Amino acid sequence: MNLFLSTRRLTKQAEDHLTEFIAAALTLDSGFARRYVDLLVGPYAEARGWKTPELEGVNTQVGYSGRASRPDMLLTLKDGHVIVCEHKLEAPETLGAQETSQADKHRQLYRYLCLPVDGVAYFRSSWKPPTERVLLSDLYIRPANREHFLWRDIYPLLEQSENPFLAWLREGFEQLGFTPPLPLVGDLMAPDRETRRAHRRNFAKLWGSMRTLGREVGWTVRRGSIVELSFTRNRRAIAERIFVSPAKAERFLVSVTPKSPSRQATEVLRRIDGAVQSTGVRAEVGEATVVRQSRRVKVIQVITTLRDVLGDASTVEQLEKRLTAFVGPILRALS
Repeated sequence: MNLFLSTRRLTKQAEDHLTEFIAAALTLDSGFARRYVDLLVGPYAEARGWKTPELEGVNTQVGYSGRASRPDMLLTLKDGHVIVCEHKLEAPETLGAQETSQADKHRQLYRYLCLPVDGVAYFRSSWKPPTERVLLSDLYIRPANREHFLWRDIYPLLEQSENPFLAWLREGFEQLGFTPPLPLVGDLMAPDRETRRAHRRNFAKLWGSMRTLGREVGWTVRRGSIVELSFTRNRRAIAERIFVSPAKAERFLVSVTPKSPSRQATEVLRRIDGAVQSTGVRAEVGEATVVRQSRRVKVIQVITTLRDVLGDASTVEQLEKRLTAFVGPILRALS
C-alpha cells in the first residue's frame, strides 16, 4: 500500500493533495524538516543575518483577510520569520478574483510578496520562471542556479529518511518523475537554452533503432521538437498518429490518435494496454481529449517517466535498447 498514490487517484486537486503530504512529512519527520528548511531558507537566512533557521510550525491553505491571497503552505520559523511556499504542477499562476479591485488582479507570487511575510518560495514540476518583478523582489527566495525550485530538488531529502510516510512520498515522486536528471541523459528542461538544446540533441541520437523499426512496420517517421517522434501515414494501422515525447522530465508521453475514435478507441486502448503490460514498465494508460487546430480530438495516452523507461541503463547502447523496448511494442500492436 502507498497512501500517497492511492489517495491521489481519488482527488482532482493534485496540487493541494501534494501540499498536504509535504506539510505532513515536515510535521512527522524532524530530520526531513531540518533538511527541507536548510534547502529552502538556509542561504537566504544567512544572507540576512538570521539565526540558523529551524521549523516551528506548518500551515496549509492560509487565507489573509481582505486580500485575494491563499498561499499553499506557510512555514513559521522558531525565530518568528514566516515563509510562504507556492506549489504548482503544470498550472500557471492564477490572477486575483474578479470581484477584487484592479490592484489585486496580479499573479499569485506578486500578491504573496505584498503579504506580511519574510519570504516567498515557488515550486513547480518543470522550469517556468515567474515575472521579472517577482524575480527582482528582495523577498523572493530562489535556488542559486535557477529562477525557482523544482519538485525534484526535494527528492534527495526524501531518500535520507526511513520513515514509512516519507517512503510513500518518495515512491510517489519517482512515479511522477520528480527525480534528478539521469546523468547519461542530462536535463531536457534545463533553464539555459543552449544547455537544453545540447542535451536534447544528444537524446535525439537514441531514437535510431526506433526510427528504423517505425519504417519497417509501415510508418512515416518525423522528428518533433528535437527529442520528439511522430509516426503517421500507415495505411494498415488502426491509428492515425503516434506521438512520443520525453521532453519533460516528469512525464514520458505516448499519445495515440485512433483513425476512427468513435469506433476504434476501445480496441486501440485494449491493444496499447496489452503492449504496455508486456514491457513491465509502470505506466498509466487512458483516454484523453486534446485540442488540435481549434478542434477537440480524442486520444489514448500512455504516461510514465523517463526514469521508469530507462531503468538502470548505463551505456548509450542500453539507453537506446530500453527506449525501443518500451515504444516498440506499442508501435507493433497498432500496425
